[in-house]
This record gives sequence, C-alpha cells and structure tokens, in this order.
Amino acid sequence: MTGTSNTEELRRIVPDASSYSVKAERVIQERSAKFLCEVRADDRVAVRFLVKETAGDRNDWARYITHTDIDWSSDRQRVDAYGGGFSDAHAAALFLPCPGRAESMGANQGMSLTVTAPSGDHEEDLLRLAKRTAKYASQQLGCQK
Repeated sequence: MTGTSNTEELRRIVPDASSYSVKAERVIQERSAKFLCEVRADDRVAVRFLVKETAGDRNDWARYITHTDIDWSSDRQRVDAYGGGFSDAHAAALFLPCPGRAESMGANQGMSLTVTAPSGDHEEDLLRLAKRTAKYASQQLGCQK
C-alpha cells in the first residue's frame, strides 16, 4: 500500500494475536480507482488503508470525511499535507488532488485516503503511513503532491 516497509509502525499498531491475515485489493480502471488493505489480528481489523475516488472537491471531501466516514475524537487536528486532511489517535485522512485523472473522474477532483486503527493512540504512526500511502497512490494514479 505504501511502496515501502512499514514494519516498525505496524508492530506498534497491530496487537499481539494468535493469527494474522492481510487482505489487499488494487483496482485501477479508466473510470475508477481503489486501493484497500486490511491487516487483521485474530480476525479483527487492526489497521485499514483505503484510497478511493471522492465526490466533488476538497471542501466536499472535508465535510464528508469529518461528519460521515470516520468517528473522530475531540482531539482531531488539521494536517497540512497533500491537499490537506485530518488526524487523531485512531485515524488519518488526506485529500489527494488528481489532475492526471481529471478526464476519467469528471466532477470529482481527487481521491480520499484514510488509514484507521480501531483502538489505541497511534496518531503519529497513522499519519506517517498515510503520507507514505499518499506518495505511492499519487505515483500510481497520476495525482500530485
């Protein structure tokens, strides 16, 4: 999902378990794109990466991501990376402008990138993983930093 090793961050985020699994999906088509990766510990999602097209522009995305997609804690902060975003103890979200896909995306102006962990306080690790994922996805999809 990030194009590099994430061992250190995943060791801190993923809890000890008797079994682990990884589910990954990568779809790049003319009219749609999606990257999904879930790391599970004892059949529970420990960390989830998702990059997908988002409706509208950055402001539309910000309204959606802060009110609908993620249950943010009161310590949510703004992130100044790529097209902007948010982070807290269990989630990081970035907006990726994608002018390279403008023709196929129509009115949609970018991609939504989220990295979430359902438990723990992992803000720094999740934000680091989100930035790596953004760099990789930008290269794969023709987005810009």
